[in-house]
Amino acid sequence: MARAKKTTRSTGAKEQPAATRAKKTTRSTGAKEQPAATRTRSRSASVPAGDAAARVAAAVERIVDWLRRRAPAAIAGLRPPASDLGPVEAALGRPLPADLAALWRLHDGGLPIFEYAGLGCAEALRRRAGLEQLRAAGAFAGHEVFEQAAPRIQPTKWHPAWIPLAEDGCGNLYCVDLEPGPAGHVGQVIRWETRGGPFAAGSVSLAELLGRYARALAGGRFTYDPDSGTFDGPYLDLLAPR
Repeated sequence: MARAKKTTRSTGAKEQPAATRAKKTTRSTGAKEQPAATRTRSRSASVPAGDAAARVAAAVERIVDWLRRRAPAAIAGLRPPASDLGPVEAALGRPLPADLAALWRLHDGGLPIFEYAGLGCAEALRRRAGLEQLRAAGAFAGHEVFEQAAPRIQPTKWHPAWIPLAEDGCGNLYCVDLEPGPAGHVGQVIRWETRGGPFAAGSVSLAELLGRYARALAGGRFTYDPDSGTFDGPYLDLLAPR
């Protein structure tokens, strides 16, 4: 939702106070505490593989075109396609969602989501492995997590089925969620904060997020400041229900 007559940095996790996203926090329950039967009731946010690849390709083309013309510094690190998605799928023990696979087959990282730097396959695995080590060591036990209006996301500080997608300068993430809560969708994109863990206002697929991002840039309401590396424009939550 845009803020009238005022601009702010676009989608960074620091822009919207946690208090506006959730009235209170709850204690992390741990990634293994939700019964499998509950998890399997979650629906898929993914579209058919062919449609997902086409939607991702169209959105990425528009995003890259806008960034090359108006914010070339933001995509200075844009990379070529990933050569092998096998290590990621092996680490996860399952295939990647079609839209995430399509994105990495176009660019193995370097495509920003506003101020969040796009991660490639190897970076995503390293970031996930680091958080998994902390989880396994009990570092997140008892941590408070954002309370959800609907149980879209498992109520834990970190879950091994979350795939880091993009990261800001403070370590906050966009992730693709492969084991959502009962009201969520497999493949939904969530945001994750170092302080309060995961949150999302809606269940949005990566293909839809990229489409929203492309439309927002094309709408002419955002500018890029190369000195600070930030985008200015109205507040925009790419994961909000539509």
